Amino acid sequence: TGPRCRQWKDLTTTVVPSGMKVKTYQCGVQPDRWCSSNPFKSKPTDVLRVPQSIKSDGTYLKQAGNEDVEKVLKGSKLRQHKTKKTILICGIERSLISDLSGYFLQVSFLDREGQQLLTPITKKQKKDLDVKMKQAGGKMSIQSFQSLMNQYSEENSTKSFVVTKINLRKQYEQAGAIIISKCLKVPDDFDKELEPGLLYEKKIDENVRDCSVPKDFGFPLFRCYLWSFKKLLTSKQWDLLRLFYMGSKGLERKLCHHEGIFSMLGNKMSNQASSSMFKEASRGTVTDYFDSSKMNETLFPLVRSFVNGLSEQAVQHQNGGTEIVLHLLKRILVLKGVSSQNPQDLCPHNIVTMAFSNSSHRDKDAISVALMKDVVKLIRNSKEQDLNHWLDLFLSLYGENARLSLPTTCAWSLHNKSDQWTHEQSFVILDLMLCFDLSSDVLEKGEIGATFSGSLFDHATTRSLWISKDKKMVTTLCPDDCYNDAWGRAGGPARSNNLYMSV
Repeated sequence: TGPRCRQWKDLTTTVVPSGMKVKTYQCGVQPDRWCSSNPFKSKPTDVLRVPQSIKSDGTYLKQAGNEDVEKVLKGSKLRQHKTKKTILICGIERSLISDLSGYFLQVSFLDREGQQLLTPITKKQKKDLDVKMKQAGGKMSIQSFQSLMNQYSEENSTKSFVVTKINLRKQYEQAGAIIISKCLKVPDDFDKELEPGLLYEKKIDENVRDCSVPKDFGFPLFRCYLWSFKKLLTSKQWDLLRLFYMGSKGLERKLCHHEGIFSMLGNKMSNQASSSMFKEASRGTVTDYFDSSKMNETLFPLVRSFVNGLSEQAVQHQNGGTEIVLHLLKRILVLKGVSSQNPQDLCPHNIVTMAFSNSSHRDKDAISVALMKDVVKLIRNSKEQDLNHWLDLFLSLYGENARLSLPTTCAWSLHNKSDQWTHEQSFVILDLMLCFDLSSDVLEKGEIGATFSGSLFDHATTRSLWISKDKKMVTTLCPDDCYNDAWGRAGGPARSNNLYMSV
């Protein structure tokens, strides 16, 4: 389950006689166990196994109640920000004119504060756009670019559309966090409605957990905040990581298309027999996301500490207490008789991306059916009003058979600042026609992060656009290495269906 690198397998050994047997000890550095809670650590983490004595009818949860929920809330300490102010933004779900799954969302020029214009383009059109940009000398006028976007829209029978843009630096600099949620109706009490509509904002003077959002502001899906840590890696260190991934696209997924480098490190359970995830296997196999053909293994000892540090940052933010699902799951595992594990063990996958964008999709991070039943029992047996209302909201929005999502935590950092160009990119929540601003104007002041439930809404990282400072020219060819690096922590179907098995 570790890197396939011969120099680690052929380390010098010491042979010590022991009676009639011979014991062999490795004297060098051991291979890393990529399936551990931190895939770059040498110490392996045992896979959780539920004792066979536990019955599948969930009788072990009959005695669970207020005391257990109180332990969950006390154990998940609320991460403090410099300011306790929180911005709540709730939206009523809107359906687009057409299905955008498989489409990249190209940022288009729109000189309007607080809004972003996006154009759906196919994988073929994306390549055609870059070719035409090169033929035009690496840049083109805004008018020529918009004319090309209109042409692509006509070919696809789709339309460009405007979404509300949330800028954590400009609009909400005094806020500790922004919570974005989905609701069924207009809230009773809000401060203002955001353009282009059906989004409602309210400011509160306290830092709240996701399960404690006011009743009329819906079910929280996305929480964004200023990253609490100082910048860990310089651009040169990120360049070394890029060399480690050999400039490849990294992991290929059926879930969505992507461009740039995408890497997910950790253990997986699937019906695919290779890390390309396209080859069918006769039965479920336990493999990992590591693919030596796409990595320069000689650089592994140099970059492993980088990924270690990035992972630790993401873990601390993910377990900051505002996201309650991980702590509920941990408590259930304890009640099942499983040895106590850190919540980060439940989301074991490290994610690293560089100059990345992807098409519209939903993640496959929903927890198992058996575990969802356990979560419902734990909450219903308690008298904790906030949690019960939080669960009611979820079931009313997504249906009685819906499953909660394991959280994904991401952080974004600007690789290099350009004096001639402004980099425009965003993370889009398509269900609410809203996007989270990841432009260079935002990230040059510091890193920002978000924790979200990726299986509960359609989302995408937009394709970048670079706009000249005089707002006359645009390009899609990444001038001056001005792009975003990102990293994070995620769960997945392998974890939720394998670790929490009902026996």
